[in-house]
Amino acid sequence: MRKRSFSRKLFLSYAATFLCILIVMLLIMTSYLYTVQRADSQNTQSQIVSKTQEQIDYSLQSMDRIIQGILATQSFLDAITGDDPQAMDNDDFITMTHTLDAPLFSTYRILACSEDALFVYPHAPDDGGFLAEKLQYYPWRSDIVLGSGNNVTLSPHTDILSSNGTRIYSIARSIQQDGESIGFVEVQSEYSNLETYCDIDSSVGSIAVFAPNGNIVFPKDGRVSANFLHNIFSVIEDQPEASGTVRFHFANPDEVLVGGPPESVLPFGGYNAQISYSKSSYSGWITVMYAPMTVALSFLPELLVFSIAVFILAALLLFVVMHTLTRRLTAPLVDLDAAVSKVSYDNLSLVLPESYGILEIENINRSFRLMFQKLREAIGRNIQVRAEKERANYLALEAQMNPHTLYNTIAMIESVAYMNGDWEASDLCMAFSRMLRYISDYTKREYTLQDELDYLASYNALILKRYEGIMEINVR
Repeated sequence: MRKRSFSRKLFLSYAATFLCILIVMLLIMTSYLYTVQRADSQNTQSQIVSKTQEQIDYSLQSMDRIIQGILATQSFLDAITGDDPQAMDNDDFITMTHTLDAPLFSTYRILACSEDALFVYPHAPDDGGFLAEKLQYYPWRSDIVLGSGNNVTLSPHTDILSSNGTRIYSIARSIQQDGESIGFVEVQSEYSNLETYCDIDSSVGSIAVFAPNGNIVFPKDGRVSANFLHNIFSVIEDQPEASGTVRFHFANPDEVLVGGPPESVLPFGGYNAQISYSKSSYSGWITVMYAPMTVALSFLPELLVFSIAVFILAALLLFVVMHTLTRRLTAPLVDLDAAVSKVSYDNLSLVLPESYGILEIENINRSFRLMFQKLREAIGRNIQVRAEKERANYLALEAQMNPHTLYNTIAMIESVAYMNGDWEASDLCMAFSRMLRYISDYTKREYTLQDELDYLASYNALILKRYEGIMEINVR
């Protein structure tokens, strides 16, 4: 197993721990910002949808006010019901509409008809017979009659009462007499007015408007697939709330998945989108704003780049700080290790810097110094004891040898040699005796240089006799 220094282990442990904390914080921050921005996107969409719905409803309500004003005029009712056919002609009808407390600036046509009368605003028809013939096959008559006098909002359609094919949207009420419908009043407005309300340039999505039966009110120019819009409507019509925001996923143009199983909602496949909707309580029309999630959350790439940049910067700063801190924290241990590695039998000392200002390190330093001082004292005592023991052993051995008997024997040999005239043997015995007395004398603690020279002279005399003729010794 590979061994690492304590400093490196500490750095890796702390760095890994704080790196995990940074990652968790990054995920939490990214999730929070994602949630906040998504809520902001949903709020923006909802406000746009609500404002657009208000404008559409205001337009329809203004048109309905014209109808209510007309139905409240008695001369019109007398003429339209046949009670007094001469009570009003088309010019009188035009004059009457100008006196109504309702805006007329966006009105394309006002049409009022029954079996006995026909009125048109802003101008009388050039061919009354053509208009009457067309009204016999008017396709929305049955819808208006079923309204029983209540307002009926008609989806955008082509004006069949003129040859220019103008596209219009309208609101109508049936004219009731004795509980039966005898005619209707319809106020029409050009479709371009509706486009003005809905065709907005927004970075958070596009507007679509649907009738309660699913007919596409806006857009009608083919910019968006009708199948795609019908799929959006299929999502909205099942929502119980009058307004809100939902997410949906198109696996393909013919399929829409709402809240489906996770495996069917592919994060990088199909079409993931967010829609906000508002159902009008007045007309029943549904206004929605839809946008792909990549558009609704267009900030996401910038958020990810920013988050990653912050993470990398924080990680680098963390590594630098952790490296500095671990070096400072482990510096006393590193110095202690280096100081301990220098301790030997010949160097029983431990010197540590005292500049750390750390109580524990100072205590360790003090303890080591005290330990080494006691160790030196113990070694000194041990050496002294061993020396004393050796001296005692030598003295015991010397006592066993009985040196006085040896000295007396050598003195006797020297006397015999002297008496026999062997002066050389006598001198050799005297030199040998002096040498033995010197090396066996432990009565003195100190010896002089002259003592050593005398001993050397006795020793030289013996050696020169032994190697006579082949050795010469000079002492200087």
